[in-house]
Parts: sequence; C-alpha cells; structure tokens
Amino acid sequence: MRLEKTKNTIRNMAFGIITRIIQIIFPFVIRTAFIYTLGIEYLGLNSLFTSILSVLSLTELGVGSALVFSMYKPLAEGDIDAVCALMNLYRKCYYAIGTVIGVVGICLIPFLPHLITGSIPAEINLYVIYLMNLFGTVITYFLFAYKNCILEVYQRNDISSKITIILSFIQYGIQISILLVLKNYYCYLIVAPIISIIRNCVTAIIVNKKYSQYKPYGKVAKDIVVGIKKRISALVMYKIGSIVLNSVDNIVISAFLGLSVLAVYNNYYYIITSLFGFMSIITSSMLAGVGNSVVTDSVEKNYKDFKKFLFMQLWITGWCAITLFCLYQNFMYIWVGKDLMFSTTTVLLMVILFYAWKIGDIVGLYKEALGMWYEDRFRPLIGAGVNLIVNL
Repeated sequence: MRLEKTKNTIRNMAFGIITRIIQIIFPFVIRTAFIYTLGIEYLGLNSLFTSILSVLSLTELGVGSALVFSMYKPLAEGDIDAVCALMNLYRKCYYAIGTVIGVVGICLIPFLPHLITGSIPAEINLYVIYLMNLFGTVITYFLFAYKNCILEVYQRNDISSKITIILSFIQYGIQISILLVLKNYYCYLIVAPIISIIRNCVTAIIVNKKYSQYKPYGKVAKDIVVGIKKRISALVMYKIGSIVLNSVDNIVISAFLGLSVLAVYNNYYYIITSLFGFMSIITSSMLAGVGNSVVTDSVEKNYKDFKKFLFMQLWITGWCAITLFCLYQNFMYIWVGKDLMFSTTTVLLMVILFYAWKIGDIVGLYKEALGMWYEDRFRPLIGAGVNLIVNL
C-alpha cells in the first residue's frame, strides 16, 4: 500500500506549525510568569526536574523508533496481523518501561538535595514536587501511548497535532491563570499529568475508530524480533548521546552553579529549542513518507530526494543561525533585562551549537527511515563522553 506522501506531509506540516506556535508562545508566557511571580529559582527547579526525568526516559531505549520502523514493510504489504503483533509488542514494552522509570525514579529520591547548589524556595517540599513530576512521566506509558504508533506509520501526525492544539490551549490557559492568580506551584504541576491522561485517552478513541482493524494481539516472528533487538541495541547508544547532550548539562549546571544560573541558561536554550521545534516539523512530517518510499521506490529516486532535501536543510539552517545571532541579545534584553543575560561570546557559542546540531537533520531522517542506527552506533557515545567530560 502506498501512502499519499505529499498530501500527508503538507497536512502534517501545516498542523505541526500551528502546534509548534502554540507550544512556543504559551510556554514563553509561562516562563515570564515564573520569573515575575514565583521567582527565577522556581524556573531553575522546573528545568532541573525536567532534565532528571529526561535522563530516566533513557529506559525507553529507542523501542518506539525501532518498532515503528518495523511496521513500514507490513503496512506497505497490507499485512494487518504483522502490524497488530508489533503493536502488541509495543504495548508490552511500554508497560515495562513505565514500571522501570517509576522504580528507578523513586530510588533517586535520597540524592535530590545533592543535585542542587545553593538555596531552594522555602515554601515548597522538594520531594513532593519531584514525585508529582515523576507521576506525570510514568502515567503516559500505561495509558494507550502505544496507540500513537499507528498514526505515525500512517503519516497522520496531523491528528495528534489537532488533539495537542486543543488540549494545549486548555493546559496553558489553566497554568497561566494559576501562576498569575494563585501563585501556587503545586497546583501548577498537577495540570500537566491530567492533560496528558486526557490526551492519551482521546488518541486511543480516535485510533480505535479510524483504524479499527488494528488491535494489540499476536506474537512477532522471531526473525523480526532479532532485527528489532539489533536496532534497539544501536538506538540505546543514540539515546544515551541525546540524553547527555540535552539533559545532563542542566543537572551539571544545577549541581555546580545553582538554580539561578540554570534558569538563565534555560532562557537562552528555550529560544534555540523553539527553533529546533519549528525545523523538526519538516522532518517529522516527512518520516513516514520517506519510510514508505524506501520500501516502494528505487534507490536512485530515494537518493535524488535525499540530495534535494539536504540542500534545503543546509540553506534553512544557515539562514536561521545568522538571524539568531543578530537578534538574540536584543530579544533577551527586552524579555528578561540586563541582569539575566549572558555575554555575547556565550551567545556565539550557542548559535554554533544550534548550527552544528541542525545540519544533520536530513541525514538523521533517512537513517531513521532506513533503520540505519547500527552502522554508526558508537558516534553518539563518543559525542556524549566528550560533552560530559568538558561539562565537568
């Protein structure tokens, strides 16, 4: 079965852009509300716990990517039973992952004070806040999270985007109101897991209705399981590299420099990740289409598309990096003021980081669509090791 790749990509990009705009503007307002209502220490604490839970998500080990990749071929061949068996395996893996994250997360509780230098807000309980964040992460693995794989493999990310758009308005509206009116961090935190539960349930209802032929049942053939394990073994290294680059930085800054410096760093990093998010819309919208092309089109056709997409990516990334450097400091001055700004040298380094990170997106897209994680499995570990050593 061929997917309507161009139509799906355009539709996914359109709704992805709307979703990303919402996920940039509202969190920006929330960060601003944090700074001017609860204080910068709260913002740093929020960033720290997000990073800790990102490290715990290493348990996922790339299971999702490996299983979605394995669905491309049976979907193209119309093999419903094979897709259902993979979906069943996906569900079992996610239940196990959620359990491990919960157990390991609880075991980390005694070490929390050692991850923070300096004072924390006196009116909050560090352990209660951590457990609330942990619950919000764990619960998603048990409530139909595996259903998303069907939308991904059918290149219908627009459905997920529509759900996210509606629920994001509700979540961010409630959270901003809590910060401005109640100024209560506990009430602010409880909103996210509630919305996450609703999101997963709504997604499951839509998938059951639209793709009713897919149910989690059956066993995956042994040869396919062997291939999945091989891909996961390589994805583990990618996952470690990604976590170290994205999350360990925050933990190291908090442990050595304190929550205030971490908050300033994350204000700058927020701008970069916002751009990341916009640019990732392109690749995430294309992924299932490229995966389908790999199965249904010739090598020559795929290579021609690859070169075209790579040229576009390099041009867009260069333009964004130049614009970012020109506008970064002016924007930060208007937003948070001179006292919460880094030097221009630091800003230049962050722009270089942005450029170096994003020029490889199309290569990464094709590696994921082709399942080519095993071939350069040691590269992310080397990068992660260098990053961690230089951090310390």
